[in-house]
Amino acid sequence: EDYSEKIFEKLSPKPEEWYGNLHHEFVHEGKIQQLIGKKLKNRYFFLFVDCLLVTKPPSTSKFNKSTKGHYRLKIYVTLQPKTYILDVATDLRQPDLRFTLMSPLKAFHFFALTPEDKAFWMREINRCISMIIRDQTESPRRPVSENISDRNLAKNHLIPLQYTSASNLSTQFAGDNNPQPRKLPRPNVSSPSSDVLQKNTEKNPAETLLLYSLILLVVLVLLTLFTFR
Repeated sequence: EDYSEKIFEKLSPKPEEWYGNLHHEFVHEGKIQQLIGKKLKNRYFFLFVDCLLVTKPPSTSKFNKSTKGHYRLKIYVTLQPKTYILDVATDLRQPDLRFTLMSPLKAFHFFALTPEDKAFWMREINRCISMIIRDQTESPRRPVSENISDRNLAKNHLIPLQYTSASNLSTQFAGDNNPQPRKLPRPNVSSPSSDVLQKNTEKNPAETLLLYSLILLVVLVLLTLFTFR
């Protein structure tokens, strides 16, 4: 059984972040004091590579049997690149024991039992944070198909449309024995002048001779009138 599972059974309440994944690499545990306001409260650290559990030690009272042997979870800190551990030497009472844990949401002030404990906790917490930063920078980027589901992929990634002509559609659905698309006959559009010429060429030769005779007669009459003047 993993040691993190044993600790999980002793915690009350249970950390929601551990549901579904109880395998966390254990680093160290030990007594610590937390500064709340102006008072020092007894606390117990459970340090893992990816998180720090700040708990209240089990009660030794005979009247409180419900929580006997259980660590009361007070603070759950996820170790990440934005988490810092600071050495605070401004406390005149115990300058060699105080250090501060800075998380993205809040700052927590602690007092170690000895200067050696302070140096140990600061070194180990910084080491865990460095390991997380290294893992995030060295881990290769996974393909998109592993990061998002197929449903999200369909929503977030547009599939390009493929356009096709009408002739390609006809050959696509016709099957193996499909005929080639036939060209439509070009409409015969003629102008009005071409119609007149066509009608003139289709006249009877006798009518044409009569027309010429009338024109010649008109010309002779005009010449006769000019002559008698």
